[in-house]
Amino acid sequence: MATVYLGLGSNLGNRQLNLQRAIRLLNENSIITEKISSFVETNPVGGPKQNKFINAVVKAQTEHSPQKLLILVKSIEKR
Repeated sequence: MATVYLGLGSNLGNRQLNLQRAIRLLNENSIITEKISSFVETNPVGGPKQNKFINAVVKAQTEHSPQKLLILVKSIEKR
């Protein structure tokens, strides 16, 4: 098992619920969360006018390769 740290963020819809859902989906895909940081509201940096973000960091364990982990995380982001 490898330890990974994933930064999460959402600025659309119910931001907190989006992060909770993402964490659930990580666990459902064999990315086992060990610790979850506090959820922190942050201002967007650069680009067009946007809503504020809610961000968090997850410490997790996985047997996925880095390539497979990237594919899974991107698929979760699209949901």
